[in-house]
Amino acid sequence: MVLWMVAAAMVMILGMAALAIDLAALYAARDEAQRAADAAALAGAEEFVTSGYTSGAVNSATVTALVTQQAIAVGDEDTIGGQAAQVLSSDVSVNLSVPNNPQVTVTVERSTARGNALSTLFAKIFGISTADVSATATAEAYNPSGGNGPPVATECMKPWLIPDCDPDNKGNPGGVSGCTVKRGQKYWPFIDGDTGTIINPGSVSQGGVIGETVTYTVAPAHGQATGDQYYPADVSGGQGNSYLQNIESCTPVPFSCGDTVPVIDGIPANQTINGIETLIYAGDVGMNQGQDSIDTSVGPPFTLLAGDQNPYISSGTQVAASDSIVSVPLFDSEQGPGNNSSEVVLGFLQLFLTQALSNGRVQGVVLNVSGCGRNNQSGQPIEGTTPVPVRLVQ
Repeated sequence: MVLWMVAAAMVMILGMAALAIDLAALYAARDEAQRAADAAALAGAEEFVTSGYTSGAVNSATVTALVTQQAIAVGDEDTIGGQAAQVLSSDVSVNLSVPNNPQVTVTVERSTARGNALSTLFAKIFGISTADVSATATAEAYNPSGGNGPPVATECMKPWLIPDCDPDNKGNPGGVSGCTVKRGQKYWPFIDGDTGTIINPGSVSQGGVIGETVTYTVAPAHGQATGDQYYPADVSGGQGNSYLQNIESCTPVPFSCGDTVPVIDGIPANQTINGIETLIYAGDVGMNQGQDSIDTSVGPPFTLLAGDQNPYISSGTQVAASDSIVSVPLFDSEQGPGNNSSEVVLGFLQLFLTQALSNGRVQGVVLNVSGCGRNNQSGQPIEGTTPVPVRLVQ
């Protein structure tokens, strides 16, 4: 009798162990599905930024197609239970109801309905031969420009305080605040100084600023910047990094709209030149010195190509990211020179640095504009490494 009881118990124990193996496999597959959904959603949300959608550069139909394509491409790189995730266009949902805060939701699944359900090992003895696994993730991009949401806080800023003036867009007839009047010209600002609204959204071909090449020379001293001059700045946040180090590498100190950034006078031009050359892998000043390049003849989104000094990828290869892409703060030029040798952050530009130039000039192509304005500097900032942060929200 005891032997029969032991035998029966052994059968039950082995059965439980077998089911535990199947359950563990299902839990592992569920985690893989979630990771695939997270990666696909984040990749899709990044497309809101790289396409310039949150700066008005592309329309809703274009960005929806771009986001869906990118989410599928990244999702399909992952596996669930040893098989490709197989994300379909119907698995990607794009929500553009809030233009400055678009979202994308991605569902990843292996199911009986799709003919790719997970096979069980031991649960078959109970009549369960397959099991469905799915996961969903939602990611967003956030640009505070013209909205009522919180400000953004940007890390890895480069140490150049740029006036809220578009040096290639003159002739502002007045009535729009935010830009200095110098050299007989009144420039259009990038953002409205009060609301943070982008003044000329969209691509250059549409009359906007995305894809525009801007060049700034260094101001002779604090308080003397014109609409096309920048101030060297201390963005180390007390970490002790030098001006040169802040150009060449990322300083993970977040600056938000309303923060003050110290101005540094007397920076030699060669420090800016050397820093940019190191950052973008250029062998000398000028174009075609080994740095990555950008093609603005088509787009946005624009095509980025690796230069022959790019240490990560072969020359001429199309890339989605580049060390030439930087964030710089816009300062509140309308208020005049700040106190205590500093300026107040009003917003941010995202630039693609095209080349190092003589005399310490800074030149880049505008990829995104992000503004908070004076009226929208309260609340807990949303942090990121770009002026338009991307994050998972679900």
